[in-house]
Amino acid sequence: AQVFECFVEKRDLRIGMASVPANFWPGLMAWSTKYHDGTSPSEFRQMSKEDREFLEKAMEEAFGQVEDPNQMMKEAIAQLKSSTRTAADVETALAVIDRTCDFPDCPRNLAKFDGVLVLVDLSMNFCEEELREKAAVLTATMMANNAEIQKTAAQLGLIPGLMESIQNDTSRIGAMSVLVATVRGEPTAEQIFLESNGIEFLCWSLDLRVPIKLRQRGASLLRHFLQNESVSRSHLSSVVGAVSSLFVEQQFNENDDIQYWEVCSICALHCSSSCVAAGFAGAEVASLAAAMKQRMRYLLAESQKDADFGELAREQVDILSRACRSLADL
Repeated sequence: AQVFECFVEKRDLRIGMASVPANFWPGLMAWSTKYHDGTSPSEFRQMSKEDREFLEKAMEEAFGQVEDPNQMMKEAIAQLKSSTRTAADVETALAVIDRTCDFPDCPRNLAKFDGVLVLVDLSMNFCEEELREKAAVLTATMMANNAEIQKTAAQLGLIPGLMESIQNDTSRIGAMSVLVATVRGEPTAEQIFLESNGIEFLCWSLDLRVPIKLRQRGASLLRHFLQNESVSRSHLSSVVGAVSSLFVEQQFNENDDIQYWEVCSICALHCSSSCVAAGFAGAEVASLAAAMKQRMRYLLAESQKDADFGELAREQVDILSRACRSLADL
């Protein structure tokens, strides 16, 4: 018989298992309730490192003999949709869904199991920040390059809601990751995003008052639309201005995140290419060229001081040089 016996006594969880347990969820949920008394979200108590490791070990043993990971995902989604769920239930269900992603079919079946809406909703609205961000990371991972669930999310009307959530609270980095993963590369989602003032949203996301991680994701998605010639000429002026603002000299010393600057540089390159293709030679273009040259001067000067930095900076200099050369033709 399938057995998953859970005895809660302080932090002791005893498991006996012959195969995948029929009562997996009742036992696991009973154990998780010791982290939340069900009275208030603010009384949620994080699992200790020891207990979290034990939960992971319990799931590893269960999934080691699992015959139907899709059923596990389906049941986890049901737990997330339950009207009586606690924060601990959410954490446990997210951990189970995360493990089901090791099986290729499971992420593809997220829409089939009606899990898109609940996961995106958790990413935007769940009261506990840590679990909200965990849900967002998991959702973005499952959504990326998964056209079926990207389209489902778009058709459910989730894109405008994600945009609004991010603009209302710029600390929602996870929600931005979900938005980018939902939109990028899926025609229906991209169209809805663009029709929802998506380019204006991306220009807003490049504002220096916005957290750097959010800015980086915004620049990455804007690069995608520029590269695919999805930015209209009427938007080029504001896009060029927004991209130029990324290369403010004060930022060079305050932020040394190489990956961030690479994303910004590639975005600037495609912005320059779009200007050339559209024959757009406004005053903003001269400002963009000046901003990129300023960045290159900084990189070259710092490379003289630090050889290791020079190796990292070389690719950025090359990208920005190409962008400047293309603008010189206007």
